[in-house]
Amino acid sequence: MEAEFEEELLLEAENAWAQREWSIQHVLFPSLRLFFKTPTSMATNGTFVQVASLEKLYRIFERC
Repeated sequence: MEAEFEEELLLEAENAWAQREWSIQHVLFPSLRLFFKTPTSMATNGTFVQVASLEKLYRIFERC
């Protein structure tokens, strides 16, 4: 009886975590990408750093 209860709680927790991950991936990140506008000072003072450029990566890997 106790094991069934614990298993049910574990399944509920895993389901809740999966829903949270889906929301972050499909709602939060796209919203940030569309609506979050950083002040130019953050781009110049090192708060945000561009790691890679998609266009440059495409040029490199299209040769492969």
